[in-house]
Amino acid sequence: MAQCPIHGARRADTLNAALNESFCAKCAGEIQTAQASVNQHVDPKACFINYASSSAGWVKINGTGCAHWVAHQLGITRGSYRCHKKYTVRVPDLVNGLSEVALSDLQINDIWANANLDHCGLVSKIENTNGTKKITIKHCSSSQGRVAENDFATYFHSGGKFYRNG
Repeated sequence: MAQCPIHGARRADTLNAALNESFCAKCAGEIQTAQASVNQHVDPKACFINYASSSAGWVKINGTGCAHWVAHQLGITRGSYRCHKKYTVRVPDLVNGLSEVALSDLQINDIWANANLDHCGLVSKIENTNGTKKITIKHCSSSQGRVAENDFATYFHSGGKFYRNG
């Protein structure tokens, strides 16, 4: 039988299907509790946790669900704060080192981040109607309680910057 990845001396006899890993019974219980405490809007929820310490055990991450969702969509794993599956969970880490993109050069899957770098999303649609560009941002929205799509001009007041990954 495999050993628990956290407590090497303990048998990993409980499979967590969402994490695709087996853990000892202590970890399994803490993981289940931590996963249940993740905010409704965070997607994916199951890996928005980490092992904090022997005294704290498994806890939900102190990060932003929006950065986590974008990181999963684009495969971004940079920065020191990451989910259990190693994806980025903070907006500054997500956009660090990326090139800014002008509105005229925008593409689907470019990253949008607000000026405070505490919210972000992905460009999901770009429509040109009579010379007017309409941009839709898909993001993990705490106020809407889910991954949502909203108009850049009206919902985000045309604020923030765009970045290209890669």
